[in-house]
Amino acid sequence: MATKLGSASISKLYLGSNEISKAYLGANEVFSSGDTTSFITTWRTTTSNETITIPTTGGGYNYNITTSDGQTFTSVSGNQTITFATAGDYDVSISGDFPIIYFNNGGDKTKLIDI
Repeated sequence: MATKLGSASISKLYLGSNEISKAYLGANEVFSSGDTTSFITTWRTTTSNETITIPTTGGGYNYNITTSDGQTFTSVSGNQTITFATAGDYDVSISGDFPIIYFNNGGDKTKLIDI
């Protein structure tokens, strides 16, 4: 569903600092951000060719990744390392079977800036 304010398309809607995925006016849906089934995270890199690792633990994983810079990874069953060419903030969308993100108080947890 495309939502417009005048001629501008709205892709994200916030209530305070919380992003809203859907909004209703009565029974009518008036806003939808699109994908509401993926686990979407934002990561910050500070140097060129910096990596992040999506950490997992145990079994039960069969997931796909799409990044905001156009990278895709399919049928991932464990940890996945992603390299970003330039420093910046990147959205990483995870869909499929992804039971838990597991940093164990280490890894790239400080690069994760939003869930």
